[in-house]
Amino acid sequence: MARWLADGNIEFLGRIDEQVKIRGFRIELGEIDNAIRKIESIKDVAVIVRNDNTGEKAIYAYVVSGDGVSSSFIRDKLSKVLPYYMIPSYIMQIDKIPVTRNGKLDKRALPEIEVTIGKEYVGPTNRTEEILCGIFSEVLGISKVGIKDNFFEIGGDSIKAIRIVSKLRGAGYEVSVKSIMYRHNVESIAEEVKKILLREYEQKEVVGLIKPTPIIEKFEEWNLSKPEHFNQAVMIKIKTREVTTIKRALSELVKHHDMLRSVYRNKQLIILSSSQSKMFDFKVFNFINEVNVIDKIKEESTRQQGSIDLENGPLLKTALFITDTENLLFICLHHLIVDGVSWRILLEDFHTAIKQIETGESIRLPMKTASFKAWGDALEEYKQSSKLRKEKAYWEQVVYEIEKGCIEYEDITEGKGYGYITLELSNEETKKLLREANKAFNTEINDLLISSLSQAIGRLSGQKKVTIGFESHGREEIHRKISIDRTIGWFTSMYPIVVDYKEEVKESIVTTKDLLRKVPNHGLGYGLLEKELDNKRVDLYFNYMGEMDAEAREESSEGDLCGLSIATENRTPGYINFNGGIEKEKLSFVIRYDMSKYSEETINKLVNLFKKVLKDTVNYCIIQKECVKTVSDFDSNKLTLAELDEIEFIYNGGIKNG
Repeated sequence: MARWLADGNIEFLGRIDEQVKIRGFRIELGEIDNAIRKIESIKDVAVIVRNDNTGEKAIYAYVVSGDGVSSSFIRDKLSKVLPYYMIPSYIMQIDKIPVTRNGKLDKRALPEIEVTIGKEYVGPTNRTEEILCGIFSEVLGISKVGIKDNFFEIGGDSIKAIRIVSKLRGAGYEVSVKSIMYRHNVESIAEEVKKILLREYEQKEVVGLIKPTPIIEKFEEWNLSKPEHFNQAVMIKIKTREVTTIKRALSELVKHHDMLRSVYRNKQLIILSSSQSKMFDFKVFNFINEVNVIDKIKEESTRQQGSIDLENGPLLKTALFITDTENLLFICLHHLIVDGVSWRILLEDFHTAIKQIETGESIRLPMKTASFKAWGDALEEYKQSSKLRKEKAYWEQVVYEIEKGCIEYEDITEGKGYGYITLELSNEETKKLLREANKAFNTEINDLLISSLSQAIGRLSGQKKVTIGFESHGREEIHRKISIDRTIGWFTSMYPIVVDYKEEVKESIVTTKDLLRKVPNHGLGYGLLEKELDNKRVDLYFNYMGEMDAEAREESSEGDLCGLSIATENRTPGYINFNGGIEKEKLSFVIRYDMSKYSEETINKLVNLFKKVLKDTVNYCIIQKECVKTVSDFDSNKLTLAELDEIEFIYNGGIKNG
């Protein structure tokens, strides 16, 4: 409210809007009111904020309509014009809006909307929410998930979103990864879930030539000394030592997942039929009453990893190690046919098959999604799409800046080959990183990891920009719908990011978070456009693979027993490579570096500094009292006035409130 003064100035008297703050977001109730009034058949509306039965503030909407109008119909209409957090949590149809004698809304006369929920936990209210809560609980490794729990605050990330989509499909429903990532909680996500009506993809064996994808072309460009010894492997504890049971389960996996029958000939992957394929190798090693068992397992695992025949197959090697205390199953796949998401699918299907065999059931695995062969064809189409063409200017600018962020080599090093250094956080430190630190800036774990790494490099070298070769899961939306959430293969996208070094923790997080959100389609297009760009070498690569064992803690893995997955002679994409994830509830990284470029002392300094900065960043985030929203938290197509009043962004070298 303001008034004109006699001298022509305007005197500000105060605010008369109805702006409120809910779960860290400033919301203008008038905008919600106006949006509801525009819905056909709505005659009158009142929007208020009151505490719900959990004690939290929530948006309540009361509507008057000549026709019966459902809450889901209203929410669906609002979702097209408002961000998810402005959609009322509670909606009720009433005969008329109560008013006072003065004609103003009588809030006290509005009826209570009956809800039966507890203070700490809000349970599902329908079948869809019930299924989603169960799947969230399974994928996130949490005993109980409520419909209002924030996906990221309980350990969610993009890889887990893919797993949720996959498991939901197995239950006969579908939803997009994007819906999970942007709607955040079960209550909101459930509104996007749809029943699957038709069987979309071929369920019989898929065979034939695969069109080279960017990552497979990259593998060939690396010109590895021992391309056959470039694998990923796991070692899992299993209860059974029945060879027949294990081999039958593995056989069903190879029949079901077509990529496991691949061979690599003349620089191309070819999927063979079951009758043509060698399927898998399986060996048994009895180490009962043996000494130095751990060393023997590592030695034999390394031998198995180095024995893959790319041209003739199989690309799947397995071995059962029987010891005095446990049975360990070694599973090794050439990297050409597997990635981090694929491992989660494979291990889940393996355990499903084992249980079905032991209970006398027929083996029934969830339905297939699109084959990797179909994905290769779709990417070839996507290369010509207008959607991809729009990304080219963005990637040209990134490539232009790559050299500004390179990490200088040391003039004198005496080393040859590659060295390894490991980094590990404690269980408690990892828990803080996963469950608590992301609330302060509405971040994902990669935002904090990359922010901390850029700060560590900046402090060590003094450089103002840091170039990082970033790896993501690569299962992104393209020009047409294609479901690949249960597809095995190497989908990884590799692309450069150039991070501005910021001394202050807050500025570093905000800058990094907004940078990562601006990357078009999570970097998928870079590999498709790379041949058209004036490409430059990236020195450092970073790959965080997520929480590897959240879904199956009872069948824990023993990754350190797998031996050598990559031959020592093989070069790596960068001169410094960070590869890590969370296993046994601990964050750990293995840093592989070129000893002809950097000394052990320098890399040790970098790793120790990264660990310190990361721990400091986590602690800084935990003590923040309010959630800070940045530009990337909002949909620019639905930006509201309240949001403009709230956004924090980088301006002239510092953070400003908008």
